[in-house]
Amino acid sequence: MCPEIARPDFSTQLNSHQGRTFENVLEPTSGKFSTHSDVWAFGVTLWEIFTCCRERPFSSLTDDQVLENIQQMGSQSALKHQLERPSLCPASLFSNAVVPCWQYEPQDRPSFEALHLQLQVLIHTKMP
Repeated sequence: MCPEIARPDFSTQLNSHQGRTFENVLEPTSGKFSTHSDVWAFGVTLWEIFTCCRERPFSSLTDDQVLENIQQMGSQSALKHQLERPSLCPASLFSNAVVPCWQYEPQDRPSFEALHLQLQVLIHTKMP
């Protein structure tokens, strides 16, 4: 059994905050909470940590533009507007642990076990 970071029973309470919805952390293919959406959200959380929470994900986009961005990802296999690597985040960590969390197809995202192993490797490797 794998614990989920985001619980479905909280989804109605967590759907919006101060008038802004959380589409940027939901499962892009189904809009539902799952272990795969938890991995997506974990990637966003890592990004937020490395920005010291000074930026909001996709803050330059409206909620509708965030949804459009994610829908476009399904047809073009890439986000039109991507979250850039924060200056405090080592490039190897961003490319090997953060970006893989944002694969469009849920089965293409790493498991938390794989992320844990990848983070251990990166921690024990001298990062630039």
